Amino acid sequence: MDIGIIHATLDKWGMLFKTKRNGEKLRFNGEICDGNIEGIQCGADMDVMKFDLHFKKKLELERPKQDIKSPFISVLFGSPSTDTVVEKRIEDGKEVEYEYAYENLGVFCTNSNENLSYGYGADLPIRLVNVRVTEDFFNYYIQQDEVLSNLMNLEGSFFVYEELDPAMQLVFQRIFDIKSEELFYKDKIKSLGLMLLNIFFSNVAKRENITETNKYPFNVEPVFKAQTILKSTLDRPVTIDELTREVGLSESRLRYLFKQIFGTTIHNYHQDVRLLRSKEFLLEGKKTMLMIAMDLGFSSASHFSTAFKRKFKISPKEFQNNSKN
Repeated sequence: MDIGIIHATLDKWGMLFKTKRNGEKLRFNGEICDGNIEGIQCGADMDVMKFDLHFKKKLELERPKQDIKSPFISVLFGSPSTDTVVEKRIEDGKEVEYEYAYENLGVFCTNSNENLSYGYGADLPIRLVNVRVTEDFFNYYIQQDEVLSNLMNLEGSFFVYEELDPAMQLVFQRIFDIKSEELFYKDKIKSLGLMLLNIFFSNVAKRENITETNKYPFNVEPVFKAQTILKSTLDRPVTIDELTREVGLSESRLRYLFKQIFGTTIHNYHQDVRLLRSKEFLLEGKKTMLMIAMDLGFSSASHFSTAFKRKFKISPKEFQNNSKN
């Protein structure tokens, strides 16, 4: 990627916050935000933008419709918006708005050149890693798999969201742990950026029944509200009736959209969340198997053990014993 593209991006942010670029970095210490933005050139096909910011005031941003096609595709890891991303486009001579909303760390990828508006809340730390690649490099990934090529075909417009899974979270954190003065700093960032892309594309490729609806031409906020409920309710199973009442979708619509977005069923997703929590209990070693089962809404210790072994290919007791070695 041309270093001039990195400089141009940093200069735009510098104009917004009234600060000047110093090489490939912007540093902020003002009324709007503290922190820094850094651009790392990773060869001819890729660069990485690191955002480590703390906004002091609520910030509303708008990117006007782009008449000139962007020279790269962005894959944004982190939390791109605390509220919603709103896309405005003209369809049949009328302006139409689409909202894309979520609250959790994730990956957001789009090639849209339409008008986009988004916001950041006050007093919230924002960490983002924007891996930007050329169209040729992007096509290298998506042409290797039918699901990817159907979902992210550059001939059309797409929005794709993927949850930031534990593997991506580790790589994401490592990018911020590395110091710019370290030996081979740029090479390390490049390797980690490629690793994020590999995990992201691999996870998306595992989705089933990819259709146009997975490109998010609908308001996804109710689906992510359902996800939040599932992640915050660990002591019992959550019924589909409860979810539909809370999010305002029909059962069939919620089941369908949840599977399209997260690549799994509501039941399996919630069970996986509870099983991941059980690992923490097992490592702490303060609860019996029955106590863990009851705390996480399993009907018995046997039910919990069976679900754990099916998920992790190892029994809870074996996992606990191995962690002590």
